[in-house]
Amino acid sequence: MIEHLWDGSVNSFSNSIRVHISSLRKKLRTALGYDPIQNKIGQGYIMED
Repeated sequence: MIEHLWDGSVNSFSNSIRVHISSLRKKLRTALGYDPIQNKIGQGYIMED
């Protein structure tokens, strides 16, 4: 995600991705009633149906 959104110029240990995902999760929980975003260790984030 860092490479596609910020062209890799952001420190990969930055919390910016976590902050954006957290905000998105809150909005999705409100709209859908559940969190469709899952964190797969070593793979990243995955959206479930």
